Amino acid sequence: SEAMPEAQAPPVQPPSLLMKFFLAGASNGCGCTFTNPVDVVKVRMQLQGELCAGTGAAASAAASAARAKDGASAASALPVRKYPGFATGIQVILREEGVAGLYKGLPAGLLREASYSAIRLGAYDPVKDLLGGTDPAHTPLYKKILAGALTGGFGSLLTTPTDLVKIRMQEELPRYPNTLQAFTTIYRESGLSGMWKGSRQNVQRAAILTATQISSYDHFKHTLLNTGLM
Repeated sequence: SEAMPEAQAPPVQPPSLLMKFFLAGASNGCGCTFTNPVDVVKVRMQLQGELCAGTGAAASAAASAARAKDGASAASALPVRKYPGFATGIQVILREEGVAGLYKGLPAGLLREASYSAIRLGAYDPVKDLLGGTDPAHTPLYKKILAGALTGGFGSLLTTPTDLVKIRMQEELPRYPNTLQAFTTIYRESGLSGMWKGSRQNVQRAAILTATQISSYDHFKHTLLNTGLM
């Protein structure tokens, strides 16, 4: 009897643009959930002594002057850092605020990833195609870098308010009771310009990050495929 022909597997259809945006936002949202404690400690270390009540520049200067008056050395007159390092920061937050303290700002962080990361990752391939990179195996590296910079910068520009709210909610003494209140209060007090405070620096960082992150992954992957190593 004649051998039955092997069934041919149907061609794999690439995901739609909407699915790419969804997968990008969802995957980065999962990452945000696990890394939020790291982000909280980072923000606290960057802002300590500046935004927390009682530890501003004036309070630090007054405390330093008092110690110096009592004969303390110049070194001991320096304000004590509450979060001197990552491990100590985790311990301090757990002791004073519990596990919930490590997850401050998470709703705003998830909102940021669902928008910013969805744009910068989901739009990368379409923008790369618009730049002429229609052959994934042989697209020049500079086109990948440019595509990453454009999508990262544009995504960051659109979603700066979510980043602003996330950072303010992660402060030791948050100014707002919840994420929605933070958005409405900032808009009421500072207008649209207040919502986009720091956008220039955000865009620069996001453009560099995405240009290096996605393009390097994309280029290394196709280099390995082209050489037969994968």
